[in-house]
Amino acid sequence: MGQCDYVLAMDCEAAKWFVYGRMRPCGRGGSCLESVTLYYNNQIVELMRGWLVNHFGAKVSPKNFKNQEIMVGDTFKMRFDGRYLHVEFTTEEWTDQITMQDMAKKVQIVWDGYISVQVNAPKDGRTCGMCGNNNDNAADDFKTRRNGLTESPESFGDSWKIDRYNRCPETQPQQSNEEICGSKYKKVKRECEAIFNLAQFSECSTKHDKANYVEACIYDVCAEGPISPDYPPQCAAAGSYAARCENTYYFKDQPDYGRQFDVTGWEEAAGCPDDDELFDSILDSGCPQPSADEDDATRALFYFPF
Repeated sequence: MGQCDYVLAMDCEAAKWFVYGRMRPCGRGGSCLESVTLYYNNQIVELMRGWLVNHFGAKVSPKNFKNQEIMVGDTFKMRFDGRYLHVEFTTEEWTDQITMQDMAKKVQIVWDGYISVQVNAPKDGRTCGMCGNNNDNAADDFKTRRNGLTESPESFGDSWKIDRYNRCPETQPQQSNEEICGSKYKKVKRECEAIFNLAQFSECSTKHDKANYVEACIYDVCAEGPISPDYPPQCAAAGSYAARCENTYYFKDQPDYGRQFDVTGWEEAAGCPDDDELFDSILDSGCPQPSADEDDATRALFYFPF
């Protein structure tokens, strides 16, 4: 429920890279991820709502360059696939041909342009922050900045605040789903469970636990969040889970890329916006978009390889 800037993930071995997240109010007393900022190699890139990218004040809309590779200096590679913005970098220089060793050094961020981000870090690299320590053990992910374990979400989140001027409001305890929903709890619970029990998610659920997503769905529906009237909260929660299912990344215990699950058709089955409707609603909830001419004016800072 915190409303501040936080360390989502960082390199805890050499402090080479950082991923910050900005949480702001949404719904009835809740908070949502508003933007994500990446720091690496003296470069700073902010991923904003509507897939807008800010680099030292110059802004570009990757949506205007669908499936086209965009480089920020020689550091970040970006590609917008029509639904997700993929940003990646390696902790070493890029090679002409990406090998599995290069993959093991790669950091990848997947941003839905709305409220959900995934940070994929090298499996042999030690991380810290609100996304955990990357050791395949979820039981010790609530590790605070000073390396202590806590069971309190508030203490955990507050320890990763970035609040240099002490301006962030005090974090309020989250109400339980039963408290926030009241008499609607059972009805909303059935609705959320029905979405996550769709056949399209069945195979994915064998690898990626959906229980926390269901709980988040219940809370968001009852708290009347996240933010867009054209993108129901239950669809945002299911969309976040679908992104997790569809994501492909290198894993230490697999000889190839992480397995990708096909969840095609879940939106129609759940009564959620299709890609076009989703695209428009996210743009409407995001930052003002630069025109194509304005995008052309930023090419000095962004490189578009042919």
